[in-house]
Amino acid sequence: MNIRRLLKRNYQSNKGQVLLPSVLLLPIFILLVYLLFDLTNLSINKVQHQFALDNAAYTQLTTLSSYLNAMAMINGPSLYRVMITYQGEDVKPVDEKGKKPENIFNLFYKGGSILAIGPDHEKGINPKPRADSVDWDVQYYDGKDDEEDKQELGHGIPAKKDGHKDWMVPHPKWDKKPVIMMNKDLISNAALTMDATVTKIAEYLKWVFYLGNIYDNQTYTAQQLTNNAAMFREGYFVNVTTCRPSECAKQSAQVLAPYLKIQAKPFDIDVMRAYFNDWTPGSGVNSPIAFDLTSQDLNAGRDMFMFSYLTPESVTLLRKLERGVVLKQPYRLPANSLKLNLEAKYKPYTRVTVSLQCPRRGNNCVWPNPLPKYNVLLMP
Repeated sequence: MNIRRLLKRNYQSNKGQVLLPSVLLLPIFILLVYLLFDLTNLSINKVQHQFALDNAAYTQLTTLSSYLNAMAMINGPSLYRVMITYQGEDVKPVDEKGKKPENIFNLFYKGGSILAIGPDHEKGINPKPRADSVDWDVQYYDGKDDEEDKQELGHGIPAKKDGHKDWMVPHPKWDKKPVIMMNKDLISNAALTMDATVTKIAEYLKWVFYLGNIYDNQTYTAQQLTNNAAMFREGYFVNVTTCRPSECAKQSAQVLAPYLKIQAKPFDIDVMRAYFNDWTPGSGVNSPIAFDLTSQDLNAGRDMFMFSYLTPESVTLLRKLERGVVLKQPYRLPANSLKLNLEAKYKPYTRVTVSLQCPRRGNNCVWPNPLPKYNVLLMP
């Protein structure tokens, strides 16, 4: 009886049924672990290279957008706001009967040497634009020109009339005539002594050269960061340490580099004409005295900076950047446990479309009507 029970119990036992399949499935489980490990490495590698490409492209284009926004800021509100802040006081007219005091800012603005933000250009002094504004309406004074000054320099070239609306074009030209910096009619009726006038002119010229130096420094920095897509390569190398900086993302860098050759050209002048009223307390209106200032006389080391504008080649490149540039970058896969050559079969790569845009037709927000609102966009 005991033997029968023992045989029956052993016959009905499941241990043997579980042990045999377990032994057969063990290699499959081991293989699955290896496959999961390899797939994880492949996924991590893919994400790492995609992030590296996105980060490098965004960083490189950001250096360009920062440069263009700096140029637009210098061209537009910078000198305007400075002159309102420093020259905002009123000047009494020589003959006070029936005449309102004139703001010192207008002596320069209505002379055509300062841009003003709209909407009221005639007034010259306006509230700052709203944060969501896409058009600051930056313009030169377009009022009635003063009578052309017939006084000539030694080489016989007459001075240019007030107002510089002819400069408000994408590629302006300077005819080498002295540029008037003050309104002749207003200065003739301003109760300003010679010393006070000199002080105001010196303040204006100080900021003209200061903005010129900012342009020079910004341009030099932008050239260093965009030359041969330097920031793109460095940004890729920081996130993917399996390549040398000079060789990282070489294929994408070669595609992007030609689009980075964008530069704003300075519109400099070397002769400015100022007006002085030889006024003393108690004296009446006098004929203003014209005086020509050259950059050589001022010993500033550079010509007088008015604004900067994009070259025709740069405008063409910006239009292409607005549509977007596709970057497709192959990358190497990590070794796998099965020692399969997956690169030859699948040819892995990452891809991103990078765009540089501003809210204006033609993608030119540097000049004319500057607007410092360039943005970088990344798309799959």
